[in-house]
Amino acid sequence: MPIYEYVCNECGHDFEALQKMSDAPLSDC
Repeated sequence: MPIYEYVCNECGHDFEALQKMSDAPLSDC
């Protein structure tokens, strides 16, 4: 499973998430 890097548009917090390619993108910080 790939690791995706996210950046929150509201607070600027960046984090990584291990997700399946078929999973929907995360929307919560």
